[in-house]
Amino acid sequence: MTTDEQPGQERAEARQRIGCDACGTALPASAADQLAWSVGREQGRPVHTCPDCARRFLRSIEAKLESEWW
Repeated sequence: MTTDEQPGQERAEARQRIGCDACGTALPASAADQLAWSVGREQGRPVHTCPDCARRFLRSIEAKLESEWW
């Protein structure tokens, strides 16, 4: 962290880099587009899934398989 950065700035930048954990698609900036994304927790960390991957892996998500299996 440089002297110009604020402590909360690092967390804000991390939120901006959020993307799909399956394919890497970036989380859209529009709140309306974010509503279609799926968010779960694996081993204490949030897992974000874009709408396309959520449809593709629906059975695995519903079966609560860890993402390494799909």
